[in-house]
Amino acid sequence: MTRSDQAIEEIKQRLDLVSYIGRHVDLKRAGRTYKARCPFHTENTPSFVVFPHSNTWRCFGACGEGGDIFSYVQKREGLDFVGALRLLAREAGVTLEEETESQKNQRLERERLQALCDAAAVQFQQWLTEREDAAPCRAYVEARGLSAEVVDRFALGYAPDSWEALLSALSARGYEVADMQRLGLVREREAGGYYDYFRDRLIFPIRDERGRTVGFGARALQDDQTPKYVNSPQSPLFDKGRTLYGLDLAKESIRRQDQGILVEGYLDVIAAHQHDHPNVVAALGTALTTGQLSLLRRYSTNLVLALDADEAGQRAAERGLETALDLQRYTKQQRWTRAAQGRAPATAVPGELRIATMPLGKDPDDLLRQAPEQWEALIANAQPVIDYMMTQRVRTLDLSDAAQKTQAVADLLPMIADLESSVMRDHYLQRAARLLHVDERALARELSQISRRPRRAPAPAEAPPEMPPMPNEDDGPPLVDEGERLYEVAPPEAPLSDDLESYLLYMLIEYPELLVVAQQEGVSAASWQWPIHRELYAAVESHPPLSGAHLEEFVAQLEAPLARQVRRIVAHYSDRQLPEGELRQLEAFRVVQALLMRQDERDVRQIQQLIDDAQSASDPDGDEIRLLFQQKIRIEQDKRQRQLRIEQRKHDQFVKHPFD
Repeated sequence: MTRSDQAIEEIKQRLDLVSYIGRHVDLKRAGRTYKARCPFHTENTPSFVVFPHSNTWRCFGACGEGGDIFSYVQKREGLDFVGALRLLAREAGVTLEEETESQKNQRLERERLQALCDAAAVQFQQWLTEREDAAPCRAYVEARGLSAEVVDRFALGYAPDSWEALLSALSARGYEVADMQRLGLVREREAGGYYDYFRDRLIFPIRDERGRTVGFGARALQDDQTPKYVNSPQSPLFDKGRTLYGLDLAKESIRRQDQGILVEGYLDVIAAHQHDHPNVVAALGTALTTGQLSLLRRYSTNLVLALDADEAGQRAAERGLETALDLQRYTKQQRWTRAAQGRAPATAVPGELRIATMPLGKDPDDLLRQAPEQWEALIANAQPVIDYMMTQRVRTLDLSDAAQKTQAVADLLPMIADLESSVMRDHYLQRAARLLHVDERALARELSQISRRPRRAPAPAEAPPEMPPMPNEDDGPPLVDEGERLYEVAPPEAPLSDDLESYLLYMLIEYPELLVVAQQEGVSAASWQWPIHRELYAAVESHPPLSGAHLEEFVAQLEAPLARQVRRIVAHYSDRQLPEGELRQLEAFRVVQALLMRQDERDVRQIQQLIDDAQSASDPDGDEIRLLFQQKIRIEQDKRQRQLRIEQRKHDQFVKHPFD
């Protein structure tokens, strides 16, 4: 057992799963297990079960999620395995591998900058409540109808109308001017010296999803001040394209409601939270980026863009659609299809991306204060983004003008081609034909031509300039704070010899076109017993390898522990000869079925335990027992069906694999 394995086992021993989950969920004892309503979706009947004897949990309801304490933290906090390990290591007091000198220097630098940013936030907040010259700012806040409670919750502050107020205050507390400049708090004068960047403004501290202050937004208080809003520049702490204002306060509501609402301004977010709509965030005055969208999707895949009813709002919707498509294109599905067929695939416009258009002349802040019921109706009736775009494209179109009609076709068909579902493509093709008064067969011919053309895939977003990524960020070895020390962490290494999981991962890494087999058969995070394999499967789906010479490109995107496991797997199976063509697909099918049948066996054992507990209760619940038996029968039927499907395909001459 490696040091990483030992650390993970020690964490599991030190942290009681029932107690840990019980902090967030109202668990009730049910025989040898504990039950509750699932925290990851809305339900009326408790289907979330914790198994103390195995230190595992499972939802037998709509979401079907399950796993150990690490997978619970990943799901609840929106973290990857390494991030969950960092958090739980701190919680359990478990130390991991020592940090290098370089990692130590990076950690100390980030800690110093974080302390400076926190100190600036506290100073701004103090000035808002205490300074006499902040009276106009306090009056503005009151005029916007913001309560003292919400002002405190969002830690709003005030920057005085002074060239050196913040500079002097922070310098007096021992902070370095050079660090203030790196965070954009001060700027250098041409004649020498420094001055405050934020002056005579209402300050909005910007926090990351973990609640750490990483930057600031500021609104002008005078009519002649320009620009009206300014933000902190990119810095080692702040990446505008990967940050959402209010997410630290909204993430639990987004997860619970399974919906996130994106608005344009700081005050829109604050007003929404004050009026009991805490699932609202803002994109910091930028167009929605793939980084922001992927961050939001950790908590829900259902997103509503609440936009103004003007031209700028339409442009924002277009950018939102393109961003969603970009995120989809930069996925496993595109990569394996491109590898297999030499072209980019049709990718799915996320059906969960919707547009809610504000009444003309109103923004969310206005609507929430003046007509909250109208806001709720607008969100409830938000249009799928493709419906919105089609309506907007045709709204001002002169259908008698052939050139305009041709341009509309050129605009709309690529969106339809990007739909993965053939049913949805047919639906929107028919709608486009009706809207444009064009023969559907002509559009279908154009669509078939578009589907054959390669699509662009976005380049990965660049890291913030000026310094390399800091510990706990995407690049470099993953690190975890532990008092005054920082440790490199690694998921537990899994066995390789004749193991279903590692063999299937090898096939997916070396032959990316096989991913469709796993996806079509329903392989999910719950199918993998080893946490590191769950992480690798997610990585293969999100950032797929192209095999061969491109394998290192894939490995370079991974955290160090995942990269090591990929190399172990590839080295272990590199001399294994897999069949070609259809037989390779059949081999993948057989391994996938074996993996899923093993998952079925685990599920049956867990349900049988629930049945035993329910039957032995002093007052057995007949309805519950009947439902559990139905679940067990369904899973056993699924398992038998998988076996039958394997038997039916034996004539296709499966090659012998390691699990015979």
